[in-house]
Amino acid sequence: MALSVPLPHRNHSQLRASRQQWQAVPLGRRGRSCYFQSNSRSNFPPIRAAAVEAPTFPLFQPLQAEESPSELEPADPDFYKIGFVRSMRAYGIEFKEGPEGFGVYASKDVEPLRRARVIMEIPLELMLTVSKKLPWMFFPDIIPIGHPIFDIINSTDPEKDWDLRLACLLLYAFDKQDNFWQLYGDFLPSADECTSLLLATEEDLLELQDEALASTMRQQQKRALEFWEKNWHNGVPLKIKRLARDPERFIWAVSVAQSRCIDMQMRIGALVQDANMLIPYADMLNHSFQPNCFLHWRFKDRMLEVMINAGQRIKKGDEMTINYMCGQKNNMFMQRYGFSSAANPWDVIEFSGNARIHLESFLSAFNISGLPQEYYHNSMDFCDFHILILLACENVLSSTCLM
Repeated sequence: MALSVPLPHRNHSQLRASRQQWQAVPLGRRGRSCYFQSNSRSNFPPIRAAAVEAPTFPLFQPLQAEESPSELEPADPDFYKIGFVRSMRAYGIEFKEGPEGFGVYASKDVEPLRRARVIMEIPLELMLTVSKKLPWMFFPDIIPIGHPIFDIINSTDPEKDWDLRLACLLLYAFDKQDNFWQLYGDFLPSADECTSLLLATEEDLLELQDEALASTMRQQQKRALEFWEKNWHNGVPLKIKRLARDPERFIWAVSVAQSRCIDMQMRIGALVQDANMLIPYADMLNHSFQPNCFLHWRFKDRMLEVMINAGQRIKKGDEMTINYMCGQKNNMFMQRYGFSSAANPWDVIEFSGNARIHLESFLSAFNISGLPQEYYHNSMDFCDFHILILLACENVLSSTCLM
């Protein structure tokens, strides 16, 4: 850092007087001279630098904390204090065991606002992502060129083997030195804790009331086993063999990929990709058909944000939830996640048989009377207005019986 010091100005008479105070002294063999000041006292005060403390070199200065768009106080779980390039940040939440298992809960009351609030920020560097379409692209690209795991991923069916590709990438991340997922893997459910039906035994599948679902899960188990036998035979290199030494390990990885995958469209610069993603910490959010949170991709700095719905009131201790799949029946939830919900508004009950219900009997259950085109409700009790609208449709009135 340059210092600005004022210097005194001399006139010609002062310069002549000062020359007499200096004498030449020869130095070395070449006859060079060096001028030293004599003992006579100078009339000019010495030049002294001002006492200014230079700042520390920028490389040694601690990084300043970035401002967060969330107004909630930061959460402080031990398991996201991992020294990577960018770490995950959480605000106003805590990760703990709840009545429905491990989940994310509010650590303070949150008043409703007109805009959504951020409660998690997860950078792309911590995720495992595979593009849905060829050519396969990985973000971040952790697989080196020429590694045989890429050949295994490239042999999968582009249309339906997304879970096998993601399982291979997950197993490779567990084996890669200093990878984030080596540490985060301790927080994933074990084979005994995972609820996926892919890990169910034959006895468990026989107890399912849905025979079609049991048959589907047997086919899924067979597909994963055949894929492991094809690519993890005795002749494969050791760096592939050690990823999944037994089929149970690989099937567990497939179950994790199925039950914790998030399908999103992400943008990186000018590149827009539909991808299957394993997102740490966000995968701890449990499901609800009336969620209080949603996911948002912040493309400017390549981060996934978990945000509270605008206008949502959150009380301390409330669980933070998202909707895993919209418009899917319970059999699909059982197939992917190993659970079903009685509150699923998209679920239907299928009846089998030749029984028929007369239209008048059906209408009487809703206290609806009258002739066609003149239906009315004959009591003051609640009646769904949509029923009367449907009855006014010609397609409904053209049939005199209901299946």
